[in-house]
Amino acid sequence: MDELGIIVISGNLNEIGKILDVNLKFCQNFEFEKEDLVKNNVNKIVPFGIGQHHDRFIKNFLETANARILNKSKILFGQTANGFLIPLQNIIKTIPNLEESIRFIALMQKVRKTNFIYNAHSDVYKKSMTSFILCDANWYAFGITKMVIIIITTK
Repeated sequence: MDELGIIVISGNLNEIGKILDVNLKFCQNFEFEKEDLVKNNVNKIVPFGIGQHHDRFIKNFLETANARILNKSKILFGQTANGFLIPLQNIIKTIPNLEESIRFIALMQKVRKTNFIYNAHSDVYKKSMTSFILCDANWYAFGITKMVIIIITTK
């Protein structure tokens, strides 16, 4: 089993999303140096289409305690220092903190291969993918994995 990447983020209303700490594996996965991440907002490693809403997601949780993605293992996307997406198996937990109200800790591991079911026009296909393009509701791409470039340039 690969070592887990770990990130700790502030839930303090004055510093929502501020990265408090990361471990070496996290830095390796995202291709950043630790000093380039700590004290910056987590949106630095969240894809643009998601990052523009990320602080609002945290505020919503703090106001409602509605934990949509907390305490569940999910595949989420991060964005590396060079701008590529990386799919990550994540679990995000809260840590109560008397000084700062709450912190979030995410444990993550790179996804090497993702199996999913795709339904197009009632035909169901089982796929195994390592390349992704993320699009918004209007089908504008806002992120790709490095494998997309490899596939395109080798054909």
